[in-house]
Amino acid sequence: MEKSVWLHVASPNIVHEDFGDEMVVVHLDTGKYYAFNPTAADIWARLQSGSTVGALIAGTVARFDGDRKLMEREVLNFVERLLAESLTKEADPLPGEAPTFPAPPENKLPFTVPAFEVFTDMEDMLLLDPIHDVDESGWPNPPTTGN
Repeated sequence: MEKSVWLHVASPNIVHEDFGDEMVVVHLDTGKYYAFNPTAADIWARLQSGSTVGALIAGTVARFDGDRKLMEREVLNFVERLLAESLTKEADPLPGEAPTFPAPPENKLPFTVPAFEVFTDMEDMLLLDPIHDVDESGWPNPPTTGN
């Protein structure tokens, strides 16, 4: 993948929450949710305002201590996984948009491969339509099948 490619979070159907030691990302169209490790969460945070692949690599190298070639390869692999899961998309930069480069920490953090786990155990619940799948018993209730 070219380092000049711009990436954006595939909003509005992707939401996330930062829990400090991990980031949880939910894909509302598929019902899957993802637990990102700290390195993946750091990259994801920089994707929030759009970024080039090159800026994601540079930001990772600036924040983490490790082999530059390994970091570059693993960031590229991570980006490919994000695209495959439809969590990000390639798009032109918005007017005035520039990649973000976080200030490097005083002491670099040890690099770990950016990774996420995929969970599907809540798919049925997350895919419920809260507007239309409501009956007198309330929401969330999966639709019942006829007997």
